[in-house]
Amino acid sequence: MERHSLSAQSITYAGLFIALSIALTRTMSFYAVVGGVQGVRIGFGNIPIILSGMVLGPSLGAVVGAAADIIGSLIMPSGPYFPGFTLSAAITGALPVIIFRLLNGNRTYSFNRILASVAVSDIITSLALDSIWIHILYHVPLAVLLPPRIIARIILIPVTSYLIYTLVKYVPKLKGTI
Repeated sequence: MERHSLSAQSITYAGLFIALSIALTRTMSFYAVVGGVQGVRIGFGNIPIILSGMVLGPSLGAVVGAAADIIGSLIMPSGPYFPGFTLSAAITGALPVIIFRLLNGNRTYSFNRILASVAVSDIITSLALDSIWIHILYHVPLAVLLPPRIIARIILIPVTSYLIYTLVKYVPKLKGTI
């Protein structure tokens, strides 16, 4: 894996990705109530976090994810702050690009590789970890949480993957960095 230097440009991109993630997560998402709590968030706030990992590398992607969660929680809380969600956001910034690079040694990209990378990462973070965090925080049984969260993932994983594939394919700056 490549090492990305901490340059003014990378810090600027990180700030942009953080701002985009916060805007998409906090203002352009909606929640489905499950078991009396906000059990499923439908939105695209993860896309800038995943892209940050692809453009800046997994380490800065993790920083972007964590920073977007912490700053977003301070600006517009949607419940009590819980560090588990920050961990999930950090993993969201790092894991897809790590999986993509493992699947893609020659660095050519295809929709299927991006789909696989996003799917594995999203199942680990959004489906598994976030469900556990909601269970710990609100004591909602996993049997109640999982069915609507699985349906949301079935819809969001391909849509998110397609949007990332399109952005990577058509934005020259992103194309050569994965």
